[in-house]
Amino acid sequence: MGRPIVDDDRVAVEWWTTYTAASEGEGTLPGILMLRFAPDGRCVELREAWNWELGTHEPPPGWGT
Repeated sequence: MGRPIVDDDRVAVEWWTTYTAASEGEGTLPGILMLRFAPDGRCVELREAWNWELGTHEPPPGWGT
């Protein structure tokens, strides 16, 4: 997980994972979560975007900081 970016009731956080699946082999899945919170702390909106890539790839230098 990257460092969250917070703006009032909204948060964005990047994530990066690699995996091995029996059917497709190794893969990389980087993505981002975008959330909005109610005043009581409940998440009221969640959006997610990701990009599947064949093979394992390391994050770029400085990623997540």
